[in-house]
This record gives sequence, structure tokens and C-alpha cells, in this order.
Amino acid sequence: MGEETGRPIALTSDMDKLIMAYDTNRIAVFDTINRKLHQWTLDNLNKIPVNFLTRYNRILGIVQLNTYKYILWTNYTYSVLDL
Repeated sequence: MGEETGRPIALTSDMDKLIMAYDTNRIAVFDTINRKLHQWTLDNLNKIPVNFLTRYNRILGIVQLNTYKYILWTNYTYSVLDL
């Protein structure tokens, strides 16, 4: 993950994952037990739609709903991340 990812502005973690949202609206999930990128990130980092990445409204917070689901919110809306 390089400079194009941006700067982290929101994050949360549980026992084995760290979820980060960047100022570019990219989302990354890290496997904290094995200290590597989570498979979701490897599969999806470059599949996030351009209109999502370029919109002005940035992700401000992340809350875990259950083991695999997270809510990511902005000032105006929210998204559900389902791992």
C-alpha cells in the first residue's frame, strides 16, 4: 500500500482485524494476528468505484456491528462493510 492510499482518518479494531479508512475514501483491512493485509483488502482495494473515491464526503468513523460487518459513516450517509 503506497502513497496513493492516502492518510488514515478513521479506524477501528477487534481481536484479529484493523479496519482503516483513508482521506481518499479507500478502505483497508489488516490481519493483526498474522501481521499482513487481510484477504478482503487484497481482493477489493482496487475495486472500489471511482465515484466513491472522488466524492467530497469522507468517511469519518467506523463501528463494528458483528464479527464480519462494520458501519462506515460520513456527515451525510453510511456504508456497510461486510467481510
